[in-house]
Amino acid sequence: MGGLEKKKIRTGAFIVPPLILLILWGPPFTLPVMVLAATFLGLREFYDLALPFSQRIERVVGMGLGLLLAALLAWGDSGMISLFLVLILLVLSVLSMGTSQNLASAITSIGVSLFGILYIGFLLSHVSLIRNLPNGKAWAFFLILTVWAGDIFAFLGGSL
Repeated sequence: MGGLEKKKIRTGAFIVPPLILLILWGPPFTLPVMVLAATFLGLREFYDLALPFSQRIERVVGMGLGLLLAALLAWGDSGMISLFLVLILLVLSVLSMGTSQNLASAITSIGVSLFGILYIGFLLSHVSLIRNLPNGKAWAFFLILTVWAGDIFAFLGGSL
């Protein structure tokens, strides 16, 4: 086993047990906070990969709007989500008009930024909503265990 495999195993051994304990027996606010942290890391990586040559303000605004959307879904009023989605489009449009040189790059920037906000900020925030369902702790644990197992088997399959 190489150094990378050992590092991944050690990291998983130290991170996964506290994560499981927090989900199963922690206070209700811990899972949404962990989801917000994962959303931040995911949005940062997404914008670094998808918009590498964009201005810093575009990435910061995209990450901020994605985090606000995730927080609104976790703790806010569900009736405000459609209004916030319109606000996201308005902010991204105004930002792109101010930072882009031509229409094609503005439309591309809006599309990529909106995709990141919806794909990461909107979808990942549903993990914290699962816990509010009947037997939500068990469902959240099952979801994380399934994703973790899929990641392990993909890693093992890729290393063959």
